[in-house]
Amino acid sequence: MSNPKKLVGLFIGIDDFKFVTVLGGCVKDFYKVKKYFEQSLPTGMSSQIATLFNQEATKAAIVGHLMDLAKAKLGPENVFMFYFSGHGAQEHASEVWKMTEADGGLEGLVCHDTGFTEESAT
Repeated sequence: MSNPKKLVGLFIGIDDFKFVTVLGGCVKDFYKVKKYFEQSLPTGMSSQIATLFNQEATKAAIVGHLMDLAKAKLGPENVFMFYFSGHGAQEHASEVWKMTEADGGLEGLVCHDTGFTEESAT
C-alpha cells in the first residue's frame, strides 16, 4: 500500500520584527501563497503545512519545525515546500565559500527575534 501524496511545508510571514525595520506586506503575502497552494492541490493530494508568522517566527521555532520535518517519514510521493516572506540578510563569505558565492556573500533569513550586535557585524 503506497503512501498518499502530500504537500508538506513550512510557511513563514514576518512583518513585525523585534530589532529591525517593520514591513507591511509579508503576512498578507503569506496568507495568499498558503491559500493558493491549498486550493491548487492536485486531486488526491493532501496538505500538511505548518505556519509561523510575526512573533511566532523566532529562530528556535523555525529550526524546531524544520528539524521535525527532517525527522518525519515522508514518502517519495510527498512534496516539501519552504516559503518565507520577510527580511533577508547578507554577510561576507569566508574564503571556503567564496568560490561558490559569486557576490562574495552568504545570504540568510531574518527571524522575528534576529538582533544586531557589533560582534555580528565583523
